[in-house]
Amino acid sequence: MDHLDTFIYIRAGKCLRKSTAALEILKEIGGGWKLLYILKIIPLFLRDWVYDRIARSRYRIFGREAACMVPEPEFRKRFLDEDTVFSSGKDQGGN
Repeated sequence: MDHLDTFIYIRAGKCLRKSTAALEILKEIGGGWKLLYILKIIPLFLRDWVYDRIARSRYRIFGREAACMVPEPEFRKRFLDEDTVFSSGKDQGGN
């Protein structure tokens, strides 16, 4: 693998991907967003199929920014850089 091609969220040592990662983050954000967590009852293959369709069309759906957001220093530590991800050589599994 030489590039990341999906959304990954690592929580408590567990690697969550695609729709599962998105739903877990929405639950943690709270407010009305946590109501979407009920979608977790939908079978994973179907949730990820929908996730992939939205991901492919994301610019058409949500628009495109001229530049990526650069997180403030206090938030930067929450993100992994590509070198860290690919140098570990480990697949943490899970979903």
